[in-house]
Amino acid sequence: MEIDDAQIGRNVARARGSRSQKELAVAMRERGHRWSQATVWNVERGERPLRLSEANSLAEILEVLSIHTFTVTDVQERVFEVMKQLAAAQAQMEAQAAEVLRLQRRLATEADALVRRDSTALDAGELGKRIRYELGVVPVELIRDEQTDVLLKLRAQEHRGPYAQAMLDGLEEIKWTVDE
Repeated sequence: MEIDDAQIGRNVARARGSRSQKELAVAMRERGHRWSQATVWNVERGERPLRLSEANSLAEILEVLSIHTFTVTDVQERVFEVMKQLAAAQAQMEAQAAEVLRLQRRLATEADALVRRDSTALDAGELGKRIRYELGVVPVELIRDEQTDVLLKLRAQEHRGPYAQAMLDGLEEIKWTVDE
């Protein structure tokens, strides 16, 4: 896949974010490059090529992982963005699962305290049934339900690419077990 100066310029602009072109030019001059705001403008528009030594300095200034950040295509950038969003969602899911379990423990403690004060308080009736239900639902069951929906959708796709097939294969291989 060939990348042109215009794509590199778009990537530089994206990596620059809210930092001004003038600020970036100053930081580049501090590293020994003869850059002005106009240089930044021309690089970002693809009218001036970015040199390797400049790319190294830019990567440091903009705190990107590597100079390869400047050479990805728009499609690759979208893939990387989705990967970043996925990692954030996974972290949120982990935190939410921990919160569900924390609240279930709290509910069990409060319900037990109520029963200790009045042994018949939750024995019969809808509230007792509801509490037992809420304490029986664990995060892995919620995920399993979502996984089942995704599996059905993936299986229904007639033309899957290799990555959708890899996801399908991985989901089908999951064995849901509960520790004793």
